Amino acid sequence: MYLKGKNRYCKTAGEAGKKLFMKKGALIIAMAVLLVCLGGCGGEKAEPVEPPEAKPVFYNPVTNLEVEEEQIRTRPIAVMLNNVKQAMPQMGVSRADLYFELPAEGDTNRIMALFYDYEDIPVIGTVRSARDYFVDYARSFDALFLHYGGSPQFYSLRSEIGYDDLDGINAQVESLLYWRDDERRKTKGREHSVMTSGEKIMQTIDALEVRSVLSQDYSPYFQFAPAGQKAPAGHISAEKVSVPFSGYITPVFTYDAESGLYVRSQYGQTHIDGIDQTPLTVTNLVVLQTDISPIAADADLRINFRSTGEGSGYYITEGYAREIRWKKDSARSRLELLDEKGDPVVVNSGKMWICILGKEPVIEPGTVAEASSGAGINAPEEAAL
Repeated sequence: MYLKGKNRYCKTAGEAGKKLFMKKGALIIAMAVLLVCLGGCGGEKAEPVEPPEAKPVFYNPVTNLEVEEEQIRTRPIAVMLNNVKQAMPQMGVSRADLYFELPAEGDTNRIMALFYDYEDIPVIGTVRSARDYFVDYARSFDALFLHYGGSPQFYSLRSEIGYDDLDGINAQVESLLYWRDDERRKTKGREHSVMTSGEKIMQTIDALEVRSVLSQDYSPYFQFAPAGQKAPAGHISAEKVSVPFSGYITPVFTYDAESGLYVRSQYGQTHIDGIDQTPLTVTNLVVLQTDISPIAADADLRINFRSTGEGSGYYITEGYAREIRWKKDSARSRLELLDEKGDPVVVNSGKMWICILGKEPVIEPGTVAEASSGAGINAPEEAAL
């Protein structure tokens, strides 16, 4: 009995050992085959995998916001916009990247809106006549200048410098580029009815073979804060800024803390885009002072406006203002915004509205909490023009 069991045990142990030996052998053979296989693949080391190249990012030169590559090479358009009360609401104006607001004759003013991406804007207007000093700013962007008519001073300047523009007084340009809105012509007057569109602008540029790309390499127009950072805060609380062009037109910019934007009002109402009722808002507000005087014996009360040299002003953003200086060396050179040391003012990325006049703005203080409860983007108490 004992021997039988022992023999059974020895047999079982032997089989187990045999099986273990076979498993180890199979493992060794498998490893050898793998090594031969690897060696048989040429014996070369695997090439390191290169990380994909970072996609280049392009920025609008006047807002520093991300855009498609072709936009940084596209020549912008500068459109002269009617800004009298009777001409409201303006159309397509909220799509502009930068605004220049300057006095015209008498108590009125005009807005020159700069657009980089305009192809799909269905209507822009109403378009009005040009003044010579607006050209000094349009030229610094190499912008194509759109207007309908102009002052004698403008036409004299155009003849002198040969600046290309699209003037509705020219019959060919008018037929290609502009039209008159019938309802506005009937209810507001012929001079407040001229419109254009992104599509017509592109067609006119092609038909007249107007240069549509920038004449020089792209570069940012202003000194923008680095990505992820904000411009240095001003020390003057500026919840509401009134810009007294005249007793007729005094636009007001009210800070909305929730959005971080200034909301523009004029004629006692929120300034809107008539296409979709969008309120006009900007991240940056610049108010500059210059020398203005009436042109002697001018029956239409036109003005002399100093666009070059130096002067004082304010840079206003995020509820605060700071005193700055401005400088423009020549009619064609860029408008420079400078701090007290003469260095470029660092501004925040976003749209900018530049007002230039002969008076100081009225800056009213407040707190962020107060500003957020004030006249904001959707303030119900303000009716829209």
